[in-house]
Amino acid sequence: MMFSRNVTPMGLSFLLSLTVFASNTLAIPCYVDPEYIYESFTVSSQAELNKAVEGCTSIIGILIIGVNYTGPFSLPFITSISEGIRTEYDYTTGNITDSLTSVDAEHLTSIGYVSLTYSPKLAKISFPNLSNVTSGIELEGIGESASVDFPSLKVAPADLRLSGYIGTINFPILAEVGGTLHVANDNEHSVWNEVNYVHDYKRSYPQSSYPFLDVGFPALQNASSLEIKGNISSINLPQLSVITMDYGKEDMKHGVSISASTHPLNITLPNLSESSFISLSGEIGSFSFPKLLSTGSLKVDASAPLSVNITPLVTTDTLALSGNITGLSLSSLEHVGEVNINSKEVLDCSPAIAAWEGANHSIPDDKFKCTGQKAPPPKKTFPKAAIVAISIVIPLVIIITLVLLYIQKRKKAIWRRDAAPPPEYDIALEALPKYSPREDGGSVNQSPREDGGSVNGPGSVQGSESVASTQPLERRNGV
Repeated sequence: MMFSRNVTPMGLSFLLSLTVFASNTLAIPCYVDPEYIYESFTVSSQAELNKAVEGCTSIIGILIIGVNYTGPFSLPFITSISEGIRTEYDYTTGNITDSLTSVDAEHLTSIGYVSLTYSPKLAKISFPNLSNVTSGIELEGIGESASVDFPSLKVAPADLRLSGYIGTINFPILAEVGGTLHVANDNEHSVWNEVNYVHDYKRSYPQSSYPFLDVGFPALQNASSLEIKGNISSINLPQLSVITMDYGKEDMKHGVSISASTHPLNITLPNLSESSFISLSGEIGSFSFPKLLSTGSLKVDASAPLSVNITPLVTTDTLALSGNITGLSLSSLEHVGEVNINSKEVLDCSPAIAAWEGANHSIPDDKFKCTGQKAPPPKKTFPKAAIVAISIVIPLVIIITLVLLYIQKRKKAIWRRDAAPPPEYDIALEALPKYSPREDGGSVNQSPREDGGSVNGPGSVQGSESVASTQPLERRNGV
């Protein structure tokens, strides 16, 4: 299909003036359908797109990126699209544009809306010169650590919704969002199959993990609502002051809703002064709203231990705190209509009671509740002097005991040694001289001495009585 060039929605022929003065700087509008400005055109490849918009600088209608589109999408020389650009989604089959990798609209300055959804491989979205959007921007279900870049956009008159596997976002001069500013770095965007809708069938594209996202809108001042959730590492909204704008819904509540999934998130909105409600949940490290004096409700559901300090808040209809609340600082609160505190931690409820009674309420009251885990019984402690004495006496007793045990062991060893019998005499250790009797009563075993005598002779001790004792018993008895 080719776009109709240089014709009006009424179906007029080419204008002669455009033919004569056509140049690279002349705006050449191309109509998808000259008789219906909301008509759409679907492209399935870059080549098909280039052929369709050849010679055009603007498109009147809707440009659709088809489910079969593969690879990068670049919009050449188009400066405006009257209605919008979006990805295709087949509600009957559940088919999505899951092979689209990037969208680059370098020359685009004006568009009705942008809706790029259900594209899990979409890693780059760049609209560097887009400054005018008449409706909303939806970038949901995008993936591959996607980078989102809108450096020239100042106002988004409707919703600005970003969700998926997002790596970076860049809106450096965005000052106003007429609808909801929604940032979700998680897998919240599911694809519904209309055929099996009644069976609650959904097709989703989970990511194993999500990068931590820095949510920064440094120039943002106003929004209808603020919603931030998922793997968020930091929030930078230094100028945000008012959450009260209304986009076609007079009864719509405007507030701040922040939920942190896995990282203890420190939340500070330094200039926020008006918000219908504040709702915080998940891994909240701390929070601070130094200029917020009044809000309809303040609700906190903490997954991580959190000490709550609401200063300088003066007025709220409802104060609801739950989860791992460890402490309360409510001294600034003067007007409150309902208090509901339910902590999983040990909690001192006296600050809540004081705030409730200070707002001219009494206890018990159906609109006041404060509970926490019971404190464990106090541990018994010893006086300091007793601890010092014990630290001295116990080592001394151990030393004395060891000394006494050593002395006793030595005494037993000595007693065993003295009580032991002498070793038995072993005849084999000393050989006696061989005995042979003689006629003269002496011993045959004689050895000479230096004086000429015999060791066993008459001059020796053995030669006398002891020698006689060695004679046979019969001779000693005169037998």
